[in-house]
Amino acid sequence: MKNTLTKLAVAVAINCTFFAISPAIAEDGVYSMRSIKLGITLEQFRAEPIINDTGMTDLQTWCDNDKLPRGVFIDPRAADKDHGVISCQWFSRYENMAYMSPSEHWVDLGSGKGPPVFEFIKDGATYRLFEISFRANTEYYQGVLEALNGKYGVPKTTKQPFQTRAGAVFESSKSAWSNASSAITLTFRCGHTERYCLRYNHVRLSKIYLDAVAAKNKEAAGKI
Repeated sequence: MKNTLTKLAVAVAINCTFFAISPAIAEDGVYSMRSIKLGITLEQFRAEPIINDTGMTDLQTWCDNDKLPRGVFIDPRAADKDHGVISCQWFSRYENMAYMSPSEHWVDLGSGKGPPVFEFIKDGATYRLFEISFRANTEYYQGVLEALNGKYGVPKTTKQPFQTRAGAVFESSKSAWSNASSAITLTFRCGHTERYCLRYNHVRLSKIYLDAVAAKNKEAAGKI
């Protein structure tokens, strides 16, 4: 799938920083994105009020296992049905623009912002939230970073070169916060020179996803 390699890279980061306890964590140790906590069930997520920072109207929650209305599309980067994932997004309209199709709904992240994607994996008989991800222009990166630093403390940061298809080389950086149950990674220049990526991962549930990926890869290898 399109984002399998990205998620595998995130998983390595999670495993490598698995025991580094952040100075400020939720009471039960599981990170939340605003009011949305990793590990909640799909039913709990659907019942959560949609965060509305900018006065948008017609707020809706749609998942890729729903019959989507005309004009509503789940971000293709989230498509991972082959590995048992259900992907959900929030949608909304601008006020006085009811004639337009709903568009992906953005929320504030400190003084930054972005559109969240919520991904669920089957845990026993229940689908639970194992990842929340954002991808948006780097103009919002600093605001997101400062908010995360203020809430969780100084992250573990690594830097590496980022080369464009044209051959130009820039610097990319990845900041990570983690504890025994969850992890957050923020990447500056993520697949594009002007894009940041933010991911919240539930460690145990992410392993279920990774095991599903490994099983599919093993199945595919047997067809060579």
